[in-house]
Amino acid sequence: MIPDGDALDAGLAIDGPESRAPAVGAAPLFTARSFEKTWLEGGVDWCEAALADLASTAPESPLLQACRALYHYRRSEFALSLAWWERFLGQGQLQGEYFEDVFDCCSHLGCTETARRLAATMAAPAPARWKSTIEIDMRLAMGLDDEIALAAPDAPFDAPIAVWEHHQQALSQMRREGVAASLEAYERAWASPAARQMFAAPDDPESYDLFWGADEPPPEQLWVHPRFGLGDGIQWLRYLPALATVGVNVVVTDARLQGLVLKGQGEIDAPVSRSKLEALGPVQLGERRWTDGYALMTRLFPHLGYAPAAKGFLRANSAPRACSLLEESRVRSGGRRRLALVWSANESLRFAQKSLTVDQVLPLLALGDIHWVVAQRGYQRAAFLELGLGHRATVLPEDLSLAETGAVLEGLDGVVTCDTSIAHLAGAMGLPTAMFLSAAADGRWESAAHTTPWYPSMRLHRQARLGDWSGMVANLAEALARGETGASRP
Repeated sequence: MIPDGDALDAGLAIDGPESRAPAVGAAPLFTARSFEKTWLEGGVDWCEAALADLASTAPESPLLQACRALYHYRRSEFALSLAWWERFLGQGQLQGEYFEDVFDCCSHLGCTETARRLAATMAAPAPARWKSTIEIDMRLAMGLDDEIALAAPDAPFDAPIAVWEHHQQALSQMRREGVAASLEAYERAWASPAARQMFAAPDDPESYDLFWGADEPPPEQLWVHPRFGLGDGIQWLRYLPALATVGVNVVVTDARLQGLVLKGQGEIDAPVSRSKLEALGPVQLGERRWTDGYALMTRLFPHLGYAPAAKGFLRANSAPRACSLLEESRVRSGGRRRLALVWSANESLRFAQKSLTVDQVLPLLALGDIHWVVAQRGYQRAAFLELGLGHRATVLPEDLSLAETGAVLEGLDGVVTCDTSIAHLAGAMGLPTAMFLSAAADGRWESAAHTTPWYPSMRLHRQARLGDWSGMVANLAEALARGETGASRP
């Protein structure tokens, strides 16, 4: 989220899905963001009732327009969402926290000229310090990396808004030139003292002073805190076995990762030599520090690179529910290949750019030689069931833990997924995985057409041009029909 964005409307935050919708005629007791939060917590009926009340009491209010835009966004109705954002912006509304939502819709739809026009609309009344931020965010979402390279941020680096701009530019450089070429810029924009002040430290550490800085030797105890998405937390676990070999006691604080087991150096097909970490210096006995996954990557990539492991670096313990679901899918498959499927990251904050809708995924579901095991969550799972397609697949329960999900994936023939936590879980376990990507994908995936050194068992399927999801799905369906998923299981 862009820093310093003001809330759309002051008011009392929603307590959760059980909260009562405002009475007709009453002042709204929520903001647009708390409306979205309630949706994500399962309060869909509440949100629809709240919209009905707003429509009857304040039909032209900016709050209604923003909530309508977010409502359609969360339903993956991106064209409708964008239409409501245009109405909202047409009233001269400027809210920093919504820039990315607007451009995310534009990116999914591939409407670059619309994104440029809306960026100009938002920039016109904006304070000077925001104008370049709006432009960089728009260009990053639309994959305009060459333009970003020509427009370096000119604000002082110690200003929070400039830190964000440098962060976005580093992501663009990573996408264009690769991780190694962009690492210095990304480290400065994420893990430097100025960046730490903006991307606030977790509550657990006593102070910023306990952050594992770039010039410090390894501490005896290192706490790794979650930042941003669950997939990010999974991806950067790859570096922890190497730290353990030099005597660092690592504590991972993300409870969602419980039940996943990091493979020891003896289980990894390409174990890391201790000598590669000697440049970090001797472990400081008695010292405790904290870090997060991205900071860990910037610190260790120069020594360990991608730390790839063809057979993966994670495994999931067997679980009774996973065994039962695997047996159900085996029986229902009738001997066909069983592939897990996730097409939308609709529980994430910004998801349109990397997600399909259930309608767009229908050509995959029509493949007759595949029995799909649907691991989709959130609203898109409900949309799938509403179409009456449940009889054509084994649909996993939404309350499966990450470890239980991993145990199910391990027993299947492969995984087909968007860029979400399931992609990282499957790749980290070394499972054959097909991941589809936007033409403006996250920088970590760099620019190679079909492979990624982060996950050797994964095959990438990229859009030929931004917004062309149908072409990408057709190519993916052809690959699956040939029996391809990811790289072969070692």
